Amino acid sequence: NKTNWLLKIAAAIKEDKNIPLNLDALTQLPGIGRKSANVILREAGAKAEGVIVDLHVLRVAPRLGIATGTDPKKIEAQIMEVMPQTTWGEVGMAMSFLGRETCRPTDPKHHECVVNKSCEYCQAMQKVPSSRDKSQSGTKKAVKKKGTAKKSVVKKAPVKKVASGSDKSRSAT
Repeated sequence: NKTNWLLKIAAAIKEDKNIPLNLDALTQLPGIGRKSANVILREAGAKAEGVIVDLHVLRVAPRLGIATGTDPKKIEAQIMEVMPQTTWGEVGMAMSFLGRETCRPTDPKHHECVVNKSCEYCQAMQKVPSSRDKSQSGTKKAVKKKGTAKKSVVKKAPVKKVASGSDKSRSAT
C-alpha cells in the first residue's frame, strides 16, 4: 500500500515545489493522514496546523496529564488546547522522543526524565505503597529511588536489606 501511495503522490506532485504546505491539502494525498501531514509541515518549516501524535505521544500525553483517552485526533485536540500554537510543531516531536527514549511502555526511566517533577504518572509511581497495600492491590508496581531499599530488623539480629526487586538493574527507578 505504501508503495502505491508513494507512486500516486509522486505522479500528482511531480516536483518538490508542488508539495502542498497546508494540512488540508496534504491529507488529501493518498496515504497521508494528520500525523504525516504535521511531520511534513514541521520538516518543511511551515506553520504548524496541528500536533504530531504518534504511538509514543498517545502514551506520553495522558501520563503527563495533558490529555486523556486513546483516540489520536482527540489527544491532538486536547494538546492543542493546552499548548500555545507556537509550540505545536515541536511539542509532538518532543513527546514522541520522550516516549521512545525515557517514558517507555514498561520500565520507564523516571530518574532520567526531564519532566518527572510535573508528570502525573511519575508522581503516582513514586508513591511506594506499604507491604499491606502491595498485597491488597496485587497489580500496583512500586517504584523506589536508588538506594532506598527497606530495612527490616529481627529482634536481636543484624539489620538485613530486603531486595527491592530491581537489584538487577538500578535504572528501574
